[in-house]
Amino acid sequence: MIARARSPAREARALPRAVISPNSFGLQRNGNARSTLERRILGSVGLRMANDEFPKNAVETLWAPWRVEYFEKEPRDRDFLATAGRASDDAEHLVVTRRKNAFLMMNRYPYTVGHLMVVPYRKVAELSALGENEVVELWNLVVHAQALLRAAVKAQGFNIGLNLGECAGAGVPDHLHIHIVPRWTGDTNFMPIIGGSRVLSDGLRALYNKLMEEQAKMASPR
Repeated sequence: MIARARSPAREARALPRAVISPNSFGLQRNGNARSTLERRILGSVGLRMANDEFPKNAVETLWAPWRVEYFEKEPRDRDFLATAGRASDDAEHLVVTRRKNAFLMMNRYPYTVGHLMVVPYRKVAELSALGENEVVELWNLVVHAQALLRAAVKAQGFNIGLNLGECAGAGVPDHLHIHIVPRWTGDTNFMPIIGGSRVLSDGLRALYNKLMEEQAKMASPR
């Protein structure tokens, strides 16, 4: 007897049901109905309750209009730090402020909302290649970035540091820069682990405008 090939639709129907209980997330039932928090958590990662089938029969839509900022960009410039340093249009390159030897800019591919970078104009790979004035100005800008992020996004803490060398994770190994990553209590949650995603709650352009507004307030006499 010759076995007949099963259609993709039949294969999908034959897959086991995905059974996910609220207790998988440490959540308990609130009376006979699931709590609002529970529904939001399970819904946000695209998971179904025990009575639903996998895969889904309908495609759901995730509305993220801010991503158009990425689609409209030209292919990524691998030398974007030096390009931003030479540019005259600060807003186009997300440059927040400039000093004589270094400048502060937003990271176009942030780890968290408000991820900033302090960059020397000179393209050097090692800290030992920096002059004394450059070192002082770089760290002065780090202090400025912290104050700015506390005002603009209410940052509660920071990760600050450098990745020197490709093996250390440097995206631009021949042009060192200092990362300033704002943090908040509870910002590390289940989404990156279960959903394989990080949630960024603000668009680049809107956040840039907010940073510039706060910087103007900080510069104005009181």
